Amino acid sequence: MLQFSSRDRLRTNPSVPSLLGARESASQGLLLSSIQLAPALKLHHHRQVVPETLTLQLPNRRATRRLGARLGGLLRAGDLLVLEGDLGAGKTFLVRAIARKLGVPAALPVTSPTFTLVNEHATQPPLVHADLYRLGDADEVVELGLVERIGNDAIGIVEWGDRFAEALGGRGLWIRLALGAHGRTAEIEARGDRANSLLVSIAAGIPYLAPGAVAPSSRV
Repeated sequence: MLQFSSRDRLRTNPSVPSLLGARESASQGLLLSSIQLAPALKLHHHRQVVPETLTLQLPNRRATRRLGARLGGLLRAGDLLVLEGDLGAGKTFLVRAIARKLGVPAALPVTSPTFTLVNEHATQPPLVHADLYRLGDADEVVELGLVERIGNDAIGIVEWGDRFAEALGGRGLWIRLALGAHGRTAEIEARGDRANSLLVSIAAGIPYLAPGAVAPSSRV
């Protein structure tokens, strides 16, 4: 596995299409600050790289919403997204951006199910949003019915789910959010083939790539 050193930090390249197809400055958009690469794959005679993890700098709320919109456009029934991060790091804010992309009206609040534990939104496919902060063991996860939905008919987004990774199936995208002096940081980790494909698609839409690297392909 390769990892860029501090000397290989990514340079801005405004000529590359941005996350949503428009050009944007570093202060407005998503910055790819570090990336770990799996062994390169040769596809269609071009050398492609498949990321396993990547870290995004989200300098403002707009950038976080754009990441959410990107995720909302890629997720499908059966996908799992696990969100970690301290209180106030932006987990529910990111869920709200995903939900809006999936069709939840702006007039409908999207809040963390801290006390109800699970909220379901009538999108296509359904969006099941869970908050497991108050749960003590994996048996409680099973009782919520999440296991039956994940990998089947719904998109599952779980806040505070890392403790129950095995009960949740262990496959999906893990996003760890953190607040810093320059906005949020999102560390995205893929677990499993489907999640790796999603990560490739996310990385392919980011305008700032490592020097000399080929933009990852979603065809894996």
